[in-house]
Amino acid sequence: MNRGVLELIDTVELAISRSTGHSPRDVITEAQRRTDSLRNRKGHFGDVLVVALAGGTGSGKSSLLNAVAGEDVAGVSVLRPHTQTPLAWIPVDHSEGVERLLDDLEISQRVLQDVLTTIAFVDLPDIDSVADWHRQMVESLLPHVDAVLWVVDPEKYHDEILHEDFLSPLAAFEEQFLFALNKIDRLSVPDVEVVREDLVASLRHDGFKQPLVFAVAANPDQGEAKGIDQLLEFLSEQVDVKRVAIGKAINDIGAILTELGASAEVWNGGFVDFELRWHHARDLSAEELAKDSGAAARDDALCRLEDFVAALAVEVGPTLGNRLRQDFPSDRIEQAVSSGLADEGNVAAEIANRLEAALGEPLHQLLWRRASFAATLASAVVATHQLRARHLTN
Repeated sequence: MNRGVLELIDTVELAISRSTGHSPRDVITEAQRRTDSLRNRKGHFGDVLVVALAGGTGSGKSSLLNAVAGEDVAGVSVLRPHTQTPLAWIPVDHSEGVERLLDDLEISQRVLQDVLTTIAFVDLPDIDSVADWHRQMVESLLPHVDAVLWVVDPEKYHDEILHEDFLSPLAAFEEQFLFALNKIDRLSVPDVEVVREDLVASLRHDGFKQPLVFAVAANPDQGEAKGIDQLLEFLSEQVDVKRVAIGKAINDIGAILTELGASAEVWNGGFVDFELRWHHARDLSAEELAKDSGAAARDDALCRLEDFVAALAVEVGPTLGNRLRQDFPSDRIEQAVSSGLADEGNVAAEIANRLEAALGEPLHQLLWRRASFAATLASAVVATHQLRARHLTN
């Protein structure tokens, strides 16, 4: 595995370890699972590129795989949907990393091939199938493969599900995508380029800057398949397996970090200006209590400090916010105010010190851990951008 990717994974795991108490438990668990999956792919990077064949009902994914293979590998049927479970078409001489990846993805149907020594295809169920579990399966598999070859046909290439639910949200990962306009035998020769350009325009609208579209006829009604040789040539000679795989890993890491940060709401800052705001609330309360220790002054101080904690709880996100509310309820704040008036003739500095010990220090410790998590997360994000920049310029 690329050394830079391994070092980045180490940083991500440090961020995950520091996210406890700041991000929801299910988000942390999923982040760790995805990070473990990346680390377990050691030996896979630079060896075999795993390409998912994705598309809508009747687009011809299985026919395309059969055309690439030169034989019937995947079943084809007029009944829809036909592909019930994923099928992997993998090189005879593949690494253990490919086996681990397919095991993790629970893809048991595997066909060995010696046509493309550095490419493995996974034929996925239809994304728009009426069988809901097909779509759920596709959505769970897509984040884990190296590249995706989306197969569309002239009739459904404008399908809203394809563009809005799948392609638009994934345009940032353009480097991992290829497109095949299948069934061009059903179009006149001039119309092939017209439809292809229209598809390119749709993809650019989705956010793909330079979509690569191959025009093919995988299983024409008459004659031989068309465009398959050009697709095979590209996959065999022009796809940089290591580059695409590493790019996918970098993008996956970026997505993990983004979700961790968003769930903890730390992107606007990890320490929420705690020191300045706390000192203001503490000192103002202490000054008022030093002048007047009566019930009205105590109520004012209590309300001010309660509002301070409540505001923090909102700003630090739901996970840490709930803990702040639990650890610093009204009775604890009220007790802190009372402890500030332990002796008669209190001066403001003494009251401030007692409020600091009772509330400021424990609040500081909680928020310092959040700031440490945010700093680690920010460091990992910067490292991700730097590695991506080096990767794109190499």
